[in-house]
Amino acid sequence: MNDTLVEFRRGDLLLSTDRARIDVARVLAWLHASHWGAAMTRELLERAMENSICVAVYEGAHQLSFARAVTDLATYAYLT
Repeated sequence: MNDTLVEFRRGDLLLSTDRARIDVARVLAWLHASHWGAAMTRELLERAMENSICVAVYEGAHQLSFARAVTDLATYAYLT
């Protein structure tokens, strides 16, 4: 996906769209703990991330959250 890297800091927190920083194993564990994401595989998650704008919040090296936006990068985005 041809999106722009965005990062914002607030105190010790960092919001970043850098996919390389995302702890895929942690996100997969969060999904497996939910009732709707239990069947997600790592391969499917990585494919979904490659084709979405991904946002995560970090405190130091610790990832606190994850969201992704399915978008055409022009007029539409769906937050998942």
